[in-house]
Amino acid sequence: MADNFETIGKGEFAISVDYLIALNEYASECGMTPQEVLRDTSIPLNTLIKPNCRIRHHSMDQVVRNVIKGLNDPLLPIKYGKRLTISRHGVLGFAAQSSQSLLDAASLLIKFIQTRSGGGERLKFSIVDDQACLSMHGSDETISSDVALFHALSIFISIETIARWLAGKTREHINAEILLTFDAPCEIPPGILSPGLTIKFNQDRDELRCPLSYIQQPLASANPSLFDEAKKECEIELVQLSLKTDITAQVRSHFRNHENKTPTIDLVAEKMNISTRTLKRKLHDAGTTYQKIKDSERFTQAISLLENTKNTMEQIAETLGYSDASNFTKAFKNWANVSPNEYRTRLTR
Repeated sequence: MADNFETIGKGEFAISVDYLIALNEYASECGMTPQEVLRDTSIPLNTLIKPNCRIRHHSMDQVVRNVIKGLNDPLLPIKYGKRLTISRHGVLGFAAQSSQSLLDAASLLIKFIQTRSGGGERLKFSIVDDQACLSMHGSDETISSDVALFHALSIFISIETIARWLAGKTREHINAEILLTFDAPCEIPPGILSPGLTIKFNQDRDELRCPLSYIQQPLASANPSLFDEAKKECEIELVQLSLKTDITAQVRSHFRNHENKTPTIDLVAEKMNISTRTLKRKLHDAGTTYQKIKDSERFTQAISLLENTKNTMEQIAETLGYSDASNFTKAFKNWANVSPNEYRTRLTR
C-alpha cells in the first residue's frame, strides 16, 4: 500500500522505483557501476535499496540515457522489457495475474497505469475488427527519441511477455505485433522475440496488437478474492499518488523557486495562500512533512553540487543554508551513509 512513499529526483511524474532497480540490475550485470547508472540524475545511491519510493521522470530519463550510452546496445529495450516480470509491476501485476482474462487485465492496466508511471505514459485500449489494440500516448514531448523508444518498446515487450506467461502460451505462435513511430535502431535478430511477435517501425502510432480471441480466453491463475483485494490496493495507491503528487509538487516548486536562503514552512504556506496549520495537515495526509521535503531538496541540490562543481564543503554548506561545513557533512552522512568528501571521491574512481 503506497501510503508513505518518498519522491526523489527531478520531474513531474513519479515512477515506481522498481523500474530503476530492475534497470540498474541489468546494467550491473553488463558491467556498469551504480554510480555510472545514476550519474547526473540527482538520485542518491541509497535509493537503490529503498523499496517504497518513486523516481521523478526527468531523473529516470537521465538514468535511461546513461544506460543507453554505457551499454551501446540497440536491443536494450527488448532485453530490459523481458526482465520486467509480473512481480516488477507491484500490486497492479498481482491484480492482472488474478484477473479472469487478459481482457480484464488490460482494463485494469488502462485504469491503474498511473500507479506505476505516475502519469508519464497513458494507455488506450480499442478493438479494431478482430484485433485488440493497446496504444501508448506519452505526456512529455520534450523527451529525446532514443529515450522515448526505450520506454515504449520496453513497456510493450513487458506486457506482451507477461500476457503469454499468464495465458500459458510462452512457446506458442501468437500473431502479435508492436507498431512504433520510431526509426529502427537495428535489424531485430530472429529468436529474440516471442514466437509470432513482429515489430514494425516508422508507423503512425505506438501500439501493441494481438488477436481479440487470444485475450478473451480465461486464465488459469484467476482468483476473484485476490483480484478484489489487489484492485482495492490499486485504487488506494492511485488516490495516495494523486494526493501526494499534488501537494508535494506545489511545495517543492515553491522551495526550488525561492531565492537566497531556504524558505520556512510559514513562507511557503503564505505563498500557497493557506495557513501553516493547513499545509502541515495536507502534507501529513500525503504521508510526508515539510522537513522531509526540505531535506530531500537539500540533498538533491547537494548531489548536484558535488557532482557538477568544484565548490568546497564550506561553499556548498552556505549555498544549502547550513550554518557550517560540519553540520552539512553530518546531515549528508546521515542521509547517504557516506561523507560528502567520500561521495565526491568515489565519482572519480
